[in-house]
Amino acid sequence: MTDERAPVRFRRRLTFAFVVVVALSTGVVGLVTFFVAQENRARNFRTESIGEARFTVAVAPLELDAESFERLRLGYESRSDANLLAVADTFYFSSARNLTSVDIPEELTDLLAGPGDLRTVRTTINGDPTLVVGAKARTGDTYYSFFSMDQMEDSRRELARIVFGSWAATVGAAGAVSWWVTRRTLRPVADVASTAEAIASGDLAARLPPAAGDELGSLAVSFNHMADEVQDMVGRLEAAAQRERQFTADIAHELRTPLTGMSATASILREQLGDLPTSLRRPTTILVGDVDRIRDLVLELLELARLDAGSELPRLEPLRLDDAVRSVLRGLDAPPDVVVTVEPGTTVLADPTRLRRILTNLVSNAIVHGGGGVRVVAGPGADGWAEVHVIDSGPGIAEDELAQVFDRFYKSERSRAAGGSGLGLAISREHARSQGGDIAVINEPGRGARFTLRLPRS
Repeated sequence: MTDERAPVRFRRRLTFAFVVVVALSTGVVGLVTFFVAQENRARNFRTESIGEARFTVAVAPLELDAESFERLRLGYESRSDANLLAVADTFYFSSARNLTSVDIPEELTDLLAGPGDLRTVRTTINGDPTLVVGAKARTGDTYYSFFSMDQMEDSRRELARIVFGSWAATVGAAGAVSWWVTRRTLRPVADVASTAEAIASGDLAARLPPAAGDELGSLAVSFNHMADEVQDMVGRLEAAAQRERQFTADIAHELRTPLTGMSATASILREQLGDLPTSLRRPTTILVGDVDRIRDLVLELLELARLDAGSELPRLEPLRLDDAVRSVLRGLDAPPDVVVTVEPGTTVLADPTRLRRILTNLVSNAIVHGGGGVRVVAGPGADGWAEVHVIDSGPGIAEDELAQVFDRFYKSERSRAAGGSGLGLAISREHARSQGGDIAVINEPGRGARFTLRLPRS
């Protein structure tokens, strides 16, 4: 049976693959965008900070004192929100109370050489990331500009949230769109699967709806054409099988009347066989035997005709399975090498006559073809079934013949010499199915063939 979840699983795989591709590609683009933007921001921040430091040094007073530093500070704060620290030989001035010469990075002091030299160092002051720009004035004084990078860090985090949010939204949208697209794209494939399942279940009139003029439309046309051919072929086969069944029934009915007279005559000849001349006894014995075999064949054909027509419904009633099995074995006068194992108390819902017919056929076939050592095992099966296993000790059935043993008139190479019409197993299976059961056959490892009759428990 087709797994109905298979189209959904395939759709999920396609959607997952598409989402992975989109996630990877947009993720790479997002990361590159983030780092490029962050690098540009850092470069612009550093450039602006250096420009402000250069300007400060350019307008620095020739003589640094408190009054000149105050003027410098006021002009500095009008242009920037950074803090300024001016250092002379033995003193310094600061634009912030919490900013002292201790906050100057030592590596920056070591880097500064002579007048006009400018260096930058990134450090942390009071827990805040800070870019410190140091510059030597022409007077020999050193000016340190402290630019807080808090806003830049906040901007970096905001950019990260924007990039991640955009990436997540893109991936989510890609998943939704790809699910919708794959669902629409794979709908014709799901239609093919469901239509094929319907045809396999017996609805030969199931067809695919007309599709667009693309590759899937061509698939629908080809599939429907194939379904038409299958329906036509099955119809021809069913008609041929019906004609065969009707022909068989007609032949059986036509032969029934003359065979009645022939059987009566054969019975008389059998009783008077000892009165016949010696030269006529052997051909008469052969003739009587052939008449009996033809009569049995006609009776089996008539039985099949009644089963095909459904003119006689089974009369189902609760039956003890152990009683039915032992009654059949007594009627067959089974040899001692037939071993019976029956679990008492198992009751089946069956037609007594048809059940006896099935068991008689299975056991007698095992005795004739099984080479001795027949086992009959009966008892409850799984899921409300009762089972009868008939196991012989013969060479088994060829694997390529197992599927044909229930066909009408079929005889295996091994059973041709034993005679028979090839209808017994076909009739037995029809009887079993008419009672809601079935018969199956397998080769028993180390033994012969095992035929299993399954009937519903009462």
